[in-house]
Amino acid sequence: MSAFWRDVSDPSRPPVFLPDIGTFFNRDLDLAAQLLHKVAGSGARYIKGEILHDPEICLPTDTAERYLGNDAKPREENYRALIERKTVGLDAYRELFAPCRDLGLGLVLSVYDGAGAEFAAEIGAQAIKIASTNVVHAPLIRQCAGLGVPLIIDTGKATLAEAQRAVEWAFKAGASELVVEYSPPAPPAPLEKHNLRILRDLNKLFGLPIGLSDHHHGDEMLFAASALGCRVLEKGVCDNSPNSDQDVYHALNVDRLPDVLDQCHNIHAALGEANAAYAPPPERPAARMGVVALKNLQPGDVLNLDNVRFAFPTLGIPVEEWDRIAGAKVVQSVAADNPVEWQHVRC
Repeated sequence: MSAFWRDVSDPSRPPVFLPDIGTFFNRDLDLAAQLLHKVAGSGARYIKGEILHDPEICLPTDTAERYLGNDAKPREENYRALIERKTVGLDAYRELFAPCRDLGLGLVLSVYDGAGAEFAAEIGAQAIKIASTNVVHAPLIRQCAGLGVPLIIDTGKATLAEAQRAVEWAFKAGASELVVEYSPPAPPAPLEKHNLRILRDLNKLFGLPIGLSDHHHGDEMLFAASALGCRVLEKGVCDNSPNSDQDVYHALNVDRLPDVLDQCHNIHAALGEANAAYAPPPERPAARMGVVALKNLQPGDVLNLDNVRFAFPTLGIPVEEWDRIAGAKVVQSVAADNPVEWQHVRC
């Protein structure tokens, strides 16, 4: 069993947080290295990246990519031009990710072609991700499934039937450790479109660990997914003053990563053990009340809410026995403000 799969599949462990440096560095390898070291210093156990080494995965057409800038205003950029300015050679990726082992970071990589997949496995990726755009890419899914590392399949923008088909392709091609990741539509999705309850539905449907690829402008979805038992939390991270760029609007400032990690771990800890039984307190809490005489009670008096009151601690008859003693006759005198005990009444 791989370390990644052990972390993902064991619900007693905190969720696996994948801080995604992606291509936010735009070929600036010094910036990429800074992000990597900041992630390592945050307490994260993994770092997420991608192998985008060949611009030919995008044809040179007029197709446009639309996203929100830092000012929340729509931007539009030629898709091929965007890919070209983010493409990094395999040797540069090798150098960039080489320190991960010494820094104690597990490496998780998105791949977009066969060469990238083979390279990811070669440099020790602990998991490989199929991006949402490739959930219909049978050849790539099958190749990645045969590499002997855990596979993450992002089902964003896919129908349920497409998601099920992708999972079937992976299993039939040899995958044994598989995470299904959910991406709310059209990042950054409006709140009412996140539909995070589907995380539990996907877990029941597939019987597999479920992840969230978070594209929300804020941290709330990470916390909600933690509370829903999500096993993988993926969120883009960028430097403190990024330019307006694809996906930066909903990325996390890398300096805030330690606090967000702590909060996700705290939420997980607060969930308690899986299948934990409800545990009553070992002894009666001191602040539970008992029955007390409101006025002097004489033999023959009938107990009612006009002649008793309730106060803690319980020194006589517990308050939860009221229905049993309401209307009972007093057989021994009880002075006002004293507890009413069982020997004082006949039920």
